[in-house]
Amino acid sequence: MHSPSAEDQWQWHEELSSLANVCVYALVRDGMRVPPFTQHPDGDNSLRRNGLTPMLWRRWLEAVLKEMRRHELGQDAQMAQSRARPPQTPGSLCAGPIELGRAIDEMWLESLPAWNRWKAELTTGRLGIRERLAPGHYERLWESLRPFHDVVPDLSIVIVEYAAPTIMPVPPTDAIVALPVDAPADSYAAGVLESARRLASFNRSGAAEGQDRPFD
Repeated sequence: MHSPSAEDQWQWHEELSSLANVCVYALVRDGMRVPPFTQHPDGDNSLRRNGLTPMLWRRWLEAVLKEMRRHELGQDAQMAQSRARPPQTPGSLCAGPIELGRAIDEMWLESLPAWNRWKAELTTGRLGIRERLAPGHYERLWESLRPFHDVVPDLSIVIVEYAAPTIMPVPPTDAIVALPVDAPADSYAAGVLESARRLASFNRSGAAEGQDRPFD
């Protein structure tokens, strides 16, 4: 989303990707807890049996975000050759054993129907952008984000489904924001603003005391 003012070129945008969503879905299904995603019950342990660890999960999420950026930049001349490469599956982006990648891809395909329903809610349904940023809320949110423009050069909000409101900053510009299906509309704006605050903290001084850097 661009500034209401034509003079301000800073922007923030949101992304909905089944690749990013399955990273969180995998934690829920398996039961492994990786901060800040710790508010789900035990699962079937199926991915840990195939070699998934918290560190490997973090590296996998990083690879997924990079793949998402590759597609965003696909129109650039420098990416012309890579555009010919077919999109990567989430399992192929995980650096673990082959069996783990296969299990992830099976889980991804299994999750797609529910993901598509949830995505519809976030685009045209009850949680659609018009509900999450009602008239007047967008301008107020933008003004609240203005102090972070110089510290967070571009803000990307990657929305995923999870049982509890959760924010995972991925410096320098990304944040994973979990919205439960029953989240109130105003929780979205609060999540965007808190994401900018946390990213600014990381970008100013590295990991703030008491916080885990996402990919250490």
